[in-house]
Amino acid sequence: TMWSADLSGRFTYLSPSIERTHGWTAEEGLKLNVRDTVTPQQAVKSEHRLKEELERAASPQYDRNSVFTLESEESRKDGTTFWAEVNTSFIWSDDGRPAGLTGVTRDITERKRFDAEREKLWAQLAQAQKMESVGRLAGGVAHDFNNLLTVINGYSQMLLSALKAGD
Repeated sequence: TMWSADLSGRFTYLSPSIERTHGWTAEEGLKLNVRDTVTPQQAVKSEHRLKEELERAASPQYDRNSVFTLESEESRKDGTTFWAEVNTSFIWSDDGRPAGLTGVTRDITERKRFDAEREKLWAQLAQAQKMESVGRLAGGVAHDFNNLLTVINGYSQMLLSALKAGD
């Protein structure tokens, strides 16, 4: 979904794909604030990130073409949530100050699910490798212990053969 908003978070443009991603029509979405399209926790995080970026933008060295990216937990019209990657940049006023935001929001729920599953599988692999290492260590210890027992058994047999019957 492509969008733009003023610095207070009120949407000034929403592409029609907002209906697919969030469930609102573009017309409905234009009545909303950015805070209405994210979870309450995400609203706090996003506002903090915007404040930091506005402080950076005050520097004369700030690249006006820079894009800041964040993962955001978005809310749909029906109350369900999904994960999105949000790429945002400032809209600049004629006097050289940020006047608004423009961005692209992309649903990454499947990617996050895949990443979580991959992490789970890596953890299982690591556990299996640890168990394999413990098994090899135990096998090695048992083999060495068996070698010692063989030597003890051999010496015992030699001693027994040197004794008289009935000793």
